Amino acid sequence: MRHQLPMPAGIGVRVWGTECVLYQGWVTISYNGSFSDIVNLYCYSSYHYGFDLAPAATFTSSEPNNLTKPENAVLGYYCSDVQYCSITLMISNPWWMADLGSPKAVSMIVIKTREDLLDFITVEIRLGNSPNFTSNPLFASYTGPPTHLEIVVLTPSSPMTGRYLSLQSITSFGALGFCNIQIIAA
Repeated sequence: MRHQLPMPAGIGVRVWGTECVLYQGWVTISYNGSFSDIVNLYCYSSYHYGFDLAPAATFTSSEPNNLTKPENAVLGYYCSDVQYCSITLMISNPWWMADLGSPKAVSMIVIKTREDLLDFITVEIRLGNSPNFTSNPLFASYTGPPTHLEIVVLTPSSPMTGRYLSLQSITSFGALGFCNIQIIAA
């Protein structure tokens, strides 16, 4: 006989006897299992788009919120809880940047936005070798807003190479926020 265990609010796992059914918690291959307050470590589902360059990069952003640092976007937990996202303060043209350490060939960017969908609208993605990202070539652009639970996949017409990958909201005033990014090698 199987019995459903009571679930705390916000947890996306149901346990039936010895069977675990996951319906809301995804992690990337870089997830290290450290968020036991969210996911039972024995029960989660991963997804994979290719070799992810993001975990080895360093990150900066325009005026990050103290609780939602730029590196939060690569923790590996794929959720929309604001404490696991990277979100800037509300400013004019906010940005986020990954330094890949050396020029790398990139074929795709995969982004999980926040569930409220408000902080990922009219975004330019650039990839190049200048730390002044505005001078780097355009990798892709996204007008949005994303739909609920959408995984935003952005690809250029052909793979591009560069050291600095940036995302910039080109709205007049707002925040830039997302909960997970994968920078997929070509």
